[in-house]
Amino acid sequence: MTVGALTDYLLVATPGGSFRGEAQRGSPLTAWMKEQSQKLAPAHGSDGLRRNAFQEWIAKLTTAAEEWAEVPYDVVSPKLGLTPNVHRLASLGHDPLLGLVFGVGDILSGTCTFVDKSGGWRVIDHPGHGGARNPLTALVRVVVHGFSDVFTAQGLPPPFMAAFHLAGASSGITLQERGDPVAVRDVARYMHANGYDLRHFMTAAISPAIAEITLCAYHGVRALADGSGQRGAGRPGLPERLKREQMLALTHGLLAAANVLKTGLYGWNPMAVNLAQHQALAMRLLSLARLAAERDRQLRRELDDGWERLVSEARALPR
Repeated sequence: MTVGALTDYLLVATPGGSFRGEAQRGSPLTAWMKEQSQKLAPAHGSDGLRRNAFQEWIAKLTTAAEEWAEVPYDVVSPKLGLTPNVHRLASLGHDPLLGLVFGVGDILSGTCTFVDKSGGWRVIDHPGHGGARNPLTALVRVVVHGFSDVFTAQGLPPPFMAAFHLAGASSGITLQERGDPVAVRDVARYMHANGYDLRHFMTAAISPAIAEITLCAYHGVRALADGSGQRGAGRPGLPERLKREQMLALTHGLLAAANVLKTGLYGWNPMAVNLAQHQALAMRLLSLARLAAERDRQLRRELDDGWERLVSEARALPR
């Protein structure tokens, strides 16, 4: 847990930039990825960047992808809140996971599904922009369009970050010195507009990944030591899987708490929030709830079976 927390504080840090007029320490890994992305993004004319053969090949692919994969949800309209800095966050088709559903739907129907600046759900017609009738073709177009966007300066938003755009509740965070707390959706827009994209999300995912790898290695060594990890030993039983899930949920909970502390140390800069860590905690809690429900059903079956046997034995006694 300590290694994951230190990784979050020292390596993940923030995407960089400033907060309330003060410079923030940025992640060196995120900075490196964004620097390399400049050489992989769609190229239009001579940009003066020196590329090796592989980078030149990727740049040609992203350029071709940008030209081929026109989509109806790639709309820039400041009046609707779809500004150049946040239109990919607001448009659900650009979400790396939600886009596989909403992006395909938009392409098939020639629409743009997005959340406007006031948090309202909007669907507008935008025909004639690379529409398709085949769902598989639409899916390919979504993926290719995302590939053309991921290396650009604004990048793609982290998975499910678009959902925060719907939340109008107060976040308790002030984005300006002596300012008022802003809504959650405004914090999400601020984060993406200032560099919190899929590349920084990948950097942030290192922290929960360390926890997963460490605990999986521990359980693997333990299984080999007691013989349960030998070939033919079968799948671990429900109690063992539940115990493993409890350890993972506890570890991710501690790391999420450490991230809250880190955010406080950064002056409650929302850019210090580790979305990957909190998503990992949510996934483990859901998995733990599923296993707990399975355990309860199993206990109920055993109790019912035991009661039936007890009743049968009681009936068989001589009167």
